[in-house]
Amino acid sequence: MNTDQIVKDFVGFIDGFEARNLQSINQSVALQLNVMQTSLRIICNIANKKPELINLEKDLLIIEAALNNPNPDIVSLLVKNGLQFSEILLNHQAEIIKEKEIIKYIGLFIKSNIEAAESCKDSQVIETVIQLGDRFKDLVTKSSQ
Repeated sequence: MNTDQIVKDFVGFIDGFEARNLQSINQSVALQLNVMQTSLRIICNIANKKPELINLEKDLLIIEAALNNPNPDIVSLLVKNGLQFSEILLNHQAEIIKEKEIIKYIGLFIKSNIEAAESCKDSQVIETVIQLGDRFKDLVTKSSQ
């Protein structure tokens, strides 16, 4: 076997490995986005039944619509939605801390956000998730007081 063939075989192997790795990352992030959408839908359904949570539902529907975008730039999507969700937690904190069931699904949303960030390994996404996690930790602390 000559050196050129060995190099071509190795390059083909690396290309195949990278393609499988990218496919695995895409599948993992897609799964986490699906969990995030489901969590938001459940939170919206709970909020819809309570008049005092109607503004929370409206804000969450904006994030849900963005998650349904068929061609998102995943990094931008995760950063933008993470920042928006963090703002929602801040702006609706008083209402949310009274709703233990909503807090459970917010936790699921954030957990999926963290797992998506780990999969895509983008520093901006990771920073956003850390901020979101800190905001959630504050909210949970206040809800248990």
